[in-house]
Amino acid sequence: MFCGRLLRTENDIIGYETGLSALNRLGLVSQMPGRITIATNLYNRKIPLDIEIEVTRPPVTVTSANYRYLQLLDAICEMEHAPVDALHPADVLKHIVQSLNLSTDTLILMARKYYPPKILMRTIDILLEGKYETA
Repeated sequence: MFCGRLLRTENDIIGYETGLSALNRLGLVSQMPGRITIATNLYNRKIPLDIEIEVTRPPVTVTSANYRYLQLLDAICEMEHAPVDALHPADVLKHIVQSLNLSTDTLILMARKYYPPKILMRTIDILLEGKYETA
């Protein structure tokens, strides 16, 4: 499968699904697009015309250690323009962070380093929502 070559080498992960199809897989939107978007280290590779894949450049080189963080941060970024129909999208994202055992600190640091400031703020709001509420 051509898509697999954009996601993995024999020894490492080099890409991840992003865009509307990733939002669908994460449970944030019910709409499924006709094309899959992949952020990959091979972003300059030519894609055959008959394959419904769009390739995009990741914000940083994708590795096995960071791809889940980048995928989640991309989702937070894309939610602004996507037809999100999950009842509580922040809860969905927090559940994903917990179920994948992702570090909140690492997520915030990566948002700060590789994404625009508004994504950093949105990430902090989602992750810390309800933890530091005042009476």
